[in-house]
Amino acid sequence: MNVDLDLDYREALKLAFPKFTDFQKVLLEALYVEHEVSAGLLAPLLGLEHHGRINLAISGLGKRLARAAGVDAPRRADGSRRWWHVIANGRRREHRFYWTLRPALREALADGGYFETQVGLYPDVMNEDAGPLFEGSRTRVTVNAYERNALVRRLCIAHYGSVCFVCSFDFEAIYGPVAAGVVHVHHLQPVSTARGAEYRVDPVRDLRPVCPNCHVVIHRRSPPFTIEEARGFVLARNREGRQ
Repeated sequence: MNVDLDLDYREALKLAFPKFTDFQKVLLEALYVEHEVSAGLLAPLLGLEHHGRINLAISGLGKRLARAAGVDAPRRADGSRRWWHVIANGRRREHRFYWTLRPALREALADGGYFETQVGLYPDVMNEDAGPLFEGSRTRVTVNAYERNALVRRLCIAHYGSVCFVCSFDFEAIYGPVAAGVVHVHHLQPVSTARGAEYRVDPVRDLRPVCPNCHVVIHRRSPPFTIEEARGFVLARNREGRQ
């Protein structure tokens, strides 16, 4: 049963967020990004074989926030605390239990800017049918929601790093700390050809970090050039430069 809570999430986050573990922060971001999700669906996205750790971590998050705010969690009939109620509402549907982040907590996370909501670069993916661009002309730009998903993007970069997979450009190496982590993530398989509406992106299997310039070149053709083909363009030009 879901219950109402009188809790100042903004103040609680200021006190508790720095004490969250890295896993708790990633989990909270996943709940922030997803509208409604079960632990079983989150587990593979976060690289876990079983969803039990996610349920425990949600309870751990609730305990930290409640104690930071000086409030207690709702109790069961036996007196034990339902810490997860502090974080999310839940409901059972189709043999799964689904979590939904509490609206007041979602609002506090958004207002506090705790998680990136979109990549602050020019759009990641240009319409494959747009054709050549001319000065002053208009073209439709489409963005792959999975590639702009802040959590999936961060998990991809956490695995591969932020150096371009095509040309090895590293923003931080050139511009310094101000550009740390700046990179696009490229979807190896266009979502339009993916396996239906239930298809979920694996950040390691399906995405690769690429710099914005290489990303534009990759999408100069439909279907897009592969990472290997784009890398071949760079290597060929480098060989020409040494001749």
